[in-house]
Amino acid sequence: MSRQVIHKAGGVSARGVLNMMAFSGLITATCFFELIDNAIDWRIPSKKLTIKFIIENGMIMLIDNSSGMMLDTFIKMFLLYNEDTSQDGRGGKCGYGSKGALYKLSKRFTIITKHSQDEYYTQITNWKDIETLDGAFDIRLSYKEEVDLFKKYNKESGTLIKMPYTDEIKEFINSQFCEFPFTKLSIADYMGSVYGFHNDIEILYEQEKIRFYNPFKDNTYLYDSNESIILNLIISNDPQKKDMVYWNIGGEYYYVKCGNKCKVNGPKTEKPSTDYAYKMELQLSCIKPVDSYFDVNNPKIPDNTGLTVQDEYRKTYFGDNIHNDTNSKLLIVRNNTLIGKTTVGKEAQQGGKGSARDKFEKTKINMLLRFTSKSDQKDELDKHFHVQQNKHQYNLPKELCHIHKACAYLREQFSQQIWKKMDDACSAHNNKMAIKIQKAYKKYLIRRPVPDQFTDKVPDSDKVPDQVTDKVPDSDKVPDQVTDKVPDSDKVPDQVTDKVPDSDKVPDQVTDKVPHQVTDKVPDQVTDKVPDQVTDKVPDQVTDKVPDQVTDKVPDQVTDKVPDSDKVPDSDKVPDSDKVPDSDKVPDSDKVPDSDKEQQLYNLMSYEQKKIYDSMTSHQKSLVMFRR
Repeated sequence: MSRQVIHKAGGVSARGVLNMMAFSGLITATCFFELIDNAIDWRIPSKKLTIKFIIENGMIMLIDNSSGMMLDTFIKMFLLYNEDTSQDGRGGKCGYGSKGALYKLSKRFTIITKHSQDEYYTQITNWKDIETLDGAFDIRLSYKEEVDLFKKYNKESGTLIKMPYTDEIKEFINSQFCEFPFTKLSIADYMGSVYGFHNDIEILYEQEKIRFYNPFKDNTYLYDSNESIILNLIISNDPQKKDMVYWNIGGEYYYVKCGNKCKVNGPKTEKPSTDYAYKMELQLSCIKPVDSYFDVNNPKIPDNTGLTVQDEYRKTYFGDNIHNDTNSKLLIVRNNTLIGKTTVGKEAQQGGKGSARDKFEKTKINMLLRFTSKSDQKDELDKHFHVQQNKHQYNLPKELCHIHKACAYLREQFSQQIWKKMDDACSAHNNKMAIKIQKAYKKYLIRRPVPDQFTDKVPDSDKVPDQVTDKVPDSDKVPDQVTDKVPDSDKVPDQVTDKVPDSDKVPDQVTDKVPHQVTDKVPDQVTDKVPDQVTDKVPDQVTDKVPDQVTDKVPDQVTDKVPDSDKVPDSDKVPDSDKVPDSDKVPDSDKVPDSDKEQQLYNLMSYEQKKIYDSMTSHQKSLVMFRR
């Protein structure tokens, strides 16, 4: 026997719902994001979406050039928790965002909207006058001054929202349009990063454009390190089966199951499951760092273990300060809009804790997980990811360990690949530099060959060595027998002919009483007192190795014994005049190096030359100094 129903309880307190809007958890930034989401949801395909912030007469206006709203759509906008069943991947989900945002931002606001196939409509709200949401929002045709205000900034379709320009809103605007926004904001609270993954969109404050932040687009990457991996998420409705995520790399499968023992399995040759899988995209990148951290042209393994941003692109947003949003963070992008971030693995620590390799992975690798969901309230991906009504303050729940583990594993593999390329580049560069130095050294040896004096090769007998031509005394100080005035073979010098009596008698000039020009008292140029350049004290290169014409085989006219007439040197043994050094090429005798000049030349040598010189024998040193 069934019992009688006394009363059917249940319902919604209209006043309670209104009061709860004050506890939505929304902040100024996320309130504006909810309003911008609506503009993006109703944008005109193939048309650039422009969103403007205009300050006028103490009021701020948010104006877009989207499709605007027809009357029936405008009515639904004020229906709390309305379910959008458009199935087109819009950002709205719970029918709450715009109402909660407007309630949080201002106690009064005005909305003017225009659709290309409908009229201008206006809705004015003062929250103080509203006690319940039922029938609380009056929609009217726009007055002329409202239409004129709309057309002043937008002559096409779109929506205009106007409210008082409060101090909180002013602070928000200033933090968004500044030089380094991430010094004041989290990466999930900056419009430029939240909407940086959309195409053909611009956001302006007066005439200043927001700078979109997207570390996965139009950047210069270290070794082209911008990789995209498709993750397949299997959501099981069977309690006996676990949710899992798998991916394919090089024809091999890897997978992670949700649970206490959450670990990566694989590689496998077959797919882990044939169940329906939701597609997600994991993007990984490493922007080319500054040269002080790693210079690709002069590579060295980084020893910098700091946590500051080390690339020029992110520096324009973060500045030079340490920012936690670059440390082990995974960005969550839903329907091309950044809704939040989460920490993957352990964060890198400041100071000396952890290696440069570990900190490189956690602070230099950018990660992004992207998925697309439907705008209805039953979307499985949104339910699995625990996307709440306040989606712009989202943080990936820790119970989704399989997604965390998969992203951490793939980041580590990606980082190791880049680090190996850096290591290989360093090795190749070092080898290249070693070869370059070796070639330069060989080139130096070719340019600085060992002089002939260092070898055992004696100069050709028919050529007077340079050492002699460069250093022989002036011709006016050398006896005629050595200069260009050497007598022809068929003519006996005057000293031997005109002044010599009979051939069997030796003239006085040739005997022991021979004049001093020929005897032992001959001038210093010929005798033992001749300068070092000519005598036995002459450097070795002028003695033992001097051609026969200058040494022992010098014509007898120069020796102590005057040759008989029949022993006068033949012409073929006398050096030709063209082989005897010209007098005008002979340096002065005072240019012969002495000990002071030797020291001067030594001082002019390079370090390598001095090392070689110091290892020489005295004979070799004299040859070097003589040649110089």
